[in-house]
Amino acid sequence: MRKKLVVIIVLSILLSLIFVFMGKGVPPTCYANREKSGLEYVADVISVQGDGLKIKRVNSGWFQGRVNMADYKLDKLETDGNTVACIELLNGSQIGMNKNTKIEIITSTQVKDITKRSIVRSLVVKSGAIWAKIRGKDNNLKVQTGKGVLGVKGTEFFISWDPSTSHEEVSVLHGVVDFTVSSGKVETLRAGDQLLFDLNKPFARKRVAVSKLREVLNGRFPGLDPRAQAIIGVFAARFMGRIGTRAHRALRMADQTMSLVDNPESYIKSHIRSRVPVRIPSGIFGQRKPPKKKKAEKAKNLKPNGGTLKSYYPKFTWDKVDGAEAYRVIVSMQPLKKGEKDPQFYMIAKTKETELTYPAYARALKPGWDYFWTVIPLNKEGKPIAPAATPAIIKMADYATLGIKGMYPSGDILPLKEQMIFDWTPVMGVNKYKIVVSEKESLDSPVLSKESTESYLVMENPGSVFSKDKQYYWKVTPLEKEDSVPDMDGALNRFKIKEPKK
Repeated sequence: MRKKLVVIIVLSILLSLIFVFMGKGVPPTCYANREKSGLEYVADVISVQGDGLKIKRVNSGWFQGRVNMADYKLDKLETDGNTVACIELLNGSQIGMNKNTKIEIITSTQVKDITKRSIVRSLVVKSGAIWAKIRGKDNNLKVQTGKGVLGVKGTEFFISWDPSTSHEEVSVLHGVVDFTVSSGKVETLRAGDQLLFDLNKPFARKRVAVSKLREVLNGRFPGLDPRAQAIIGVFAARFMGRIGTRAHRALRMADQTMSLVDNPESYIKSHIRSRVPVRIPSGIFGQRKPPKKKKAEKAKNLKPNGGTLKSYYPKFTWDKVDGAEAYRVIVSMQPLKKGEKDPQFYMIAKTKETELTYPAYARALKPGWDYFWTVIPLNKEGKPIAPAATPAIIKMADYATLGIKGMYPSGDILPLKEQMIFDWTPVMGVNKYKIVVSEKESLDSPVLSKESTESYLVMENPGSVFSKDKQYYWKVTPLEKEDSVPDMDGALNRFKIKEPKK
């Protein structure tokens, strides 16, 4: 009996030492499962104004965040004193991060498909300020701050938290939220309500007109409104992220687009200079009336319209419009129609042709989502000459059909110095990926061929491999996967390193 007891004690000690050695007390099976599970994809960076967004993933160091990069569960995000940014969760909710702000994504709920996608359930505001617009059907979210926990569902709110002074502000701009303070008391806040906390003082509750509250917040935190950031990210996407001075132009273009949709005839009349007709005096020719100018019609025969798309880069076509010198193509999550105040713009591009392939610089279309697109005919000055076409609808195929999508880099990107992050959407059950980059669309003679056990690759000293103004193509494919994962290819992505226009 004593020998058995000694053996059990010795085995227990040995197992304990093994556990400590392998993972600080974590049993080997749990450790292996954690390693195998990979990262849970929860959000995208959709706007960055400045160069100071930093992201730290659970299994990596800090690196610079850029538009179209992925965010994962347990990510930490920080902005410096010169940067404002916005992330979009997978249900369409948007969170604007102010300057000098730190947040951490905590818990999530797995989406049931082959992608390692998750819906964010809670995040922590470590310091700074956020402005959130919660959207979509699956929109339960808890936000932890220094003074309590905010429970939100389909609303718009603002939080400012300064740990050094213990000052906190919670403001609601739309909907209803429940704020559970540290004492356990629940405060229900509606649009226009504010809670103000200061060091060692009871919190104060205020009520302000929503329009006034929005005006004050926009004045105190310019550029933070997530709706505005999302618009800037779309309308200024072709400017490679250097959009500080172009933000006003982007917002103005979005407002003009909605004005055109709401009041097309009055908008066109007020924005296009009409030539004064030459009057012919009466006489032997008699009195002549100036000829009526033919009214431009909407673009017609938009394709695709309905059906399922099997490419991240679909080709849009439409019939030529008489008098049009160019066209503006817009993709949104809600149809552009009269009375729609927030169609959630997704892509905008200009072309002189009657066709357009979804541009590489635009936001990645999500598998399984529905989108709407329309066309606006323009004159030589880029002004609309007719209303937007009746929106067409497109549905994206599932992820297995579309393949692995490269998110960053895409389109024209700014020169990189120390690091370059290749980001792609993950697949559940894939244990290793292969990434190939080439100057050729066929991917022959690659300039880079690497393997990664995660859904991203950190490349050091990119300037030694990639040259400015050269077009590069890249693709990611599964290298090692479980039997349950269907065979799938990767989408062909492209990017070019360019200096910003001054």
